[in-house]
Amino acid sequence: MNDLRPTKLDDLIGQKKVIDMLRIMIGSAKSRNDCLPHMLFNGPAGLGKTTLASAMSNEMGVDIEIANGGGVNSVKSLLPYVMRIKEHSILFIDEIHALSSSVSEWLYPVMEDFRCDIGGKKDKISQSIPKFTMIGATTEAGSLETPLYDRFGAQFQLEPYSVDELVELIQMNAPKLKLNKDELAFKEIAKRGRGTPRITNNLLRWVRDYCTHHKTSLSSNVVRQAMNLKGIDDDGTTSNDRIYIDALKSMDKPLGLNTIVSMTNIDKQTIESIIEPFLLRKKLILKTSKGRILA
Repeated sequence: MNDLRPTKLDDLIGQKKVIDMLRIMIGSAKSRNDCLPHMLFNGPAGLGKTTLASAMSNEMGVDIEIANGGGVNSVKSLLPYVMRIKEHSILFIDEIHALSSSVSEWLYPVMEDFRCDIGGKKDKISQSIPKFTMIGATTEAGSLETPLYDRFGAQFQLEPYSVDELVELIQMNAPKLKLNKDELAFKEIAKRGRGTPRITNNLLRWVRDYCTHHKTSLSSNVVRQAMNLKGIDDDGTTSNDRIYIDALKSMDKPLGLNTIVSMTNIDKQTIESIIEPFLLRKKLILKTSKGRILA
């Protein structure tokens, strides 16, 4: 499923300011024969945080270890990643906000002193580890504990992509999927991409499958037919978005997240990471201290 993922910074589209800064930092680190500073990427899901980290490891010519904060239940589960660190390599932790307080605290000397403490207070063993770069990715930077947040020397905010940027992405990826060039069709897909490369690429694959099934070439009309079948409106609104909005419409009071989950049968993570960021950007809903309401 990563056949469309860029491998170098020059292949990346969008996030121009962030990429320009990363190029400067990579050039500086390589000239000093040093590793990059610890970095934090913050932004909605699907904007390419993992892709950026992988591209940076390729640019630096170093190994990368990839962990997911949601799957790290204890120091013991993160320890193997840390023990595999090599000089100047990258440890990438996605959903780093999901780390527990105890794991976050254990990471402080790892990040700051390049020291790994193993065992309890009475039998603690401190082991030096190679100087490396920690890259954290999060959709909730405000949820990180302050000492952990402060240990990231470089912090970047990733922004949703414009339709034009998504069209450029499709122009690059359509040939990889053996789709014919059709600029109007590309724009129809990009409009529904919700400002997100991951979603746009998934829609592009869906359109490829639709064209293959119907033995037809790509066109704007074919895109509309494929999206109608999938229940996606011109602006990218999906059936789940409409179910969420209908739940708010059905009540004349703010709704809490757990109530919305019960009413819609949509899981909490989908609501928080996919539905709400999009509806908030579209100014269709508001989050208040009492709950979610229609804007």
